Amino acid sequence: MPAEAISKEWRMFLALRVPEEVREQIEETQVELRGTLARSVVRWTDPEQLHLTLKFLGNVEVARLAELEAALVNAVRGLRAFHLKAEGIGFFPDLRRARVIWAGVTSPGAELRELFHAVQKGARGFSREEIEEQFVGHVTLGRVKMLHREDGAALGASDLILGKRYFGKWIAQNVEIMRSELSASGAVHRLHGIVPLTEPVE
Repeated sequence: MPAEAISKEWRMFLALRVPEEVREQIEETQVELRGTLARSVVRWTDPEQLHLTLKFLGNVEVARLAELEAALVNAVRGLRAFHLKAEGIGFFPDLRRARVIWAGVTSPGAELRELFHAVQKGARGFSREEIEEQFVGHVTLGRVKMLHREDGAALGASDLILGKRYFGKWIAQNVEIMRSELSASGAVHRLHGIVPLTEPVE
């Protein structure tokens, strides 16, 4: 393999896919939020790129991607596919100082958290970041550049927040290895590989 290919790096992350029907429900809510946050500046996530991030890796050598996939296959071995539900809108760090707007994602039991920790361990050595312990399952709807006080107050009193908006449910069957390519118009996500979970028992 040429030396330049060995040293080449891709920006990578590990995620769970959000199905089209759930993305459509989230997109409708994004439209409503745009109306509520009319004065604030928000960069909304393209519905085609909605996903649940399990681990952001940053730059990974292309030559090590097969090694990464093998490590993840080993890490999730024995974990079964499981149900996920997306509902509710949240904010990081909180509504008053919102920088990220998100839709919550949960599993019936500890399945999602178990997968998160397995992926963290499997990705050890492929990321400069330490293993993350804190985890809130979520799909990022938008990133706030500037939140006006009036918008924050209106948002806090809206049915979007007071009512628990339901987006849908699905089964997590694979961990996706994703490549993120930066461009002038934003990041473009491309599927690189799939790490399957065991099918659930009927």
